[in-house]
Amino acid sequence: MRDILKKFGITLVGLFLFGGLVWAATPGQVRSLSDSGLPVGHLTAPAAPATALSLPVYPPGTQSITTMFAANNSFSGNMFDVTAIQPITIQGFDFNIEGGASTTAFVYYRVGTYVGHDSDPTGWVLLGTASVTGQGIDTPTPVPIGGLAIPAGQTYGLYVGVDAWGVLDYTNGNNVYSNGDLTLTLGIGKGVGITSSTFSPRTWNGTIYYTITYNLIFQDDGNASSVCLSSKGGNFQWSVNGGSTYTSTLNVYNGGTMFWSQPGASQYVYIYYDPNGHKAWGYLYDYTTGVYSSLFDSNTLNNPAGCSTPPAT
Repeated sequence: MRDILKKFGITLVGLFLFGGLVWAATPGQVRSLSDSGLPVGHLTAPAAPATALSLPVYPPGTQSITTMFAANNSFSGNMFDVTAIQPITIQGFDFNIEGGASTTAFVYYRVGTYVGHDSDPTGWVLLGTASVTGQGIDTPTPVPIGGLAIPAGQTYGLYVGVDAWGVLDYTNGNNVYSNGDLTLTLGIGKGVGITSSTFSPRTWNGTIYYTITYNLIFQDDGNASSVCLSSKGGNFQWSVNGGSTYTSTLNVYNGGTMFWSQPGASQYVYIYYDPNGHKAWGYLYDYTTGVYSSLFDSNTLNNPAGCSTPPAT
């Protein structure tokens, strides 16, 4: 044990408090033991990095949800569930990684909950890895691993962590976080690898960055118009009375709930989609033809699941 602690630059100091052994990273600095058997925060860097931290660049409209950065435990990984209320694509993460050393961060996922699969590698898929330098306990460390699309209403299990050279900080207890787009149900702690020891309950400390994907069709209550929105570059195809169609591109705002025609387009389009109230309002005006078309969809739940003929890119 002394050799392991010495490897991480820890001076062993034996303190007996109420019959229990507590470790100190340096004399006079007492820290509680983590799930790994080492003190929480023992790799925290004493000073900021010499070079500026390079932050990932995420797509426009990227949103985020954060659990907490208030660690009182640590080891190598966490498992938890992500349930998409809206269709989302995960773009990246922040982890709570102790500082002073480079490590490889990883993200695995499985379709369905992690519960009952926390020690069985079957069904787990590696989303990606990234070489990172821990920024210190309770300080976000950017982890640019993304590209995971989760359909609305689906639950995916995530296994996130670092290799044996890193320390992932987390918090005792289970918690649920939700923001109307997705729900995080946490969770457990893990040692090194899926088949390693499990510690429960544990709450992952971190942030998920995501965008809302869309492939939607809205139909006017009076059957006067319909519009198909595609996630392929923000394209739309608007049909008027089942006849003439207008196609152009859109900018997306407010996480995919509001759509505007792009500057310079010959069609001016405004659509507001309320996913919670399951309604949509919109109108189209074509400058070249003078055609005006409005849309009110009072129940988007009875629309087709997606665009049957997605607009061309």
